[in-house]
Amino acid sequence: MRRMAGISRRQIFDDEEQHRLRPLPDRPFRNLQHVRSAHVPDDYHVEHGGNFYSVPHELIGKVIDIFEDQEVIRLYHAHKRVAVHPRENGVGKVSTLRPHQPDNHRHHGDHRHRFFNTWGRYQPQSISRYLKHHLAVWKNPNATDMCARKLSKLVENYGDEIVIQAADWILTHCADNPNIKRLERLIEQPTRMEVPAQPDSGDDPIVNHKNIRGADYYRRNDA
Repeated sequence: MRRMAGISRRQIFDDEEQHRLRPLPDRPFRNLQHVRSAHVPDDYHVEHGGNFYSVPHELIGKVIDIFEDQEVIRLYHAHKRVAVHPRENGVGKVSTLRPHQPDNHRHHGDHRHRFFNTWGRYQPQSISRYLKHHLAVWKNPNATDMCARKLSKLVENYGDEIVIQAADWILTHCADNPNIKRLERLIEQPTRMEVPAQPDSGDDPIVNHKNIRGADYYRRNDA
């Protein structure tokens, strides 16, 4: 290298600059890709890749820009970053940051964000219909949420074809009692779907006993 006043550039680098260098990061540089722009819906969760990511609820109705890399989702509004979320795998997942929520949502869950509604919308029609019917019958979002999570495991373990058959069977033969345990038994024993519905083990059975008065007792003639 060319010498300067009898000192090489390499020697100047070693003496004055090298100790100021920072170590390289552990991970390679992440190049964010702009995916698309989207309006923030009323539930302040924007959809990307089948999953849902929150932004501050004050941005409802505004346009945000979605950026992604292999690990994170970054959301921007007016060139300002408003949210960073770990990237979710699969579909139907919901990532909600507590500061993004209005006060009333911090204490009461909004079932539009529940697993049965997010995961369920990406499932075949029969599974989606079963979940909607389950909620309509039991009127308990927590129960339907647990039901949806069990269904997702059944789909993962057995495939969606047998789950669809079991859901259709229940909706056809015993819609008044869409119990997830019954659906699980149908999948474990598919031959049960070849016969008409029988009272579930959780139902009250009809007991015949000499001390129990049946319908015939009240139809007798007292004369």
